[in-house]
Formats: sequence, structure tokens, C-alpha cells
Amino acid sequence: MDIIETWHSALDDGDIDTANNLIHENASEETGVTEITEGQGEFYNGNSVTLDNTEIVEEDDNVVVVEVTTTVAGNTETSTLELRSQDGAWKVYGIRDE
Repeated sequence: MDIIETWHSALDDGDIDTANNLIHENASEETGVTEITEGQGEFYNGNSVTLDNTEIVEEDDNVVVVEVTTTVAGNTETSTLELRSQDGAWKVYGIRDE
């Protein structure tokens, strides 16, 4: 999905403004996604962020769940992101527990 690619590209570039604009307005610590801080932006910008694979595992009109495999600073992880619609666009809402 384009939003996942754009979000990871922004993180890789240390572009926290773009990354934060892709986070859903109702995302929170409870959903596992909060606004990217400058310190986090510096970490991502200083380390390679590679999007290895995405796979949609659930989809309806308002929610898309995507399994995402990324490599950050040489460590590969798979996580499950929940995207929700906001003003007609998909935004990163949360990280689901496996």
C-alpha cells in the first residue's frame, strides 16, 4: 500500500512532518502509534529503514490490516499495522499484537 511505503520512506529520510501527517488523528499510546518525536526522527534518519514486504490480511471500508516486514539498523521485524480511513485517506492508526 502506498501509505505504508510513504510512511517508511519518510522515516528513512528523517522527515517527521510527513510521517506524522500519515498518522491517524485518533492514534494513541493505547493503539501503539504516537506522533514521531524529533529524537525518533534522528534515530530513523541515522539508520537505514527498509520496507521488505507488505501483505493485506484484513480489509473493509474503514479498516485495513497490513502485515509489514521492515529492516531497521540491520534488524528485521514483522509487525501488523492497522490503517483507518480519515477524511477519505488511509492513515496509520495502530499496531496490533500478534
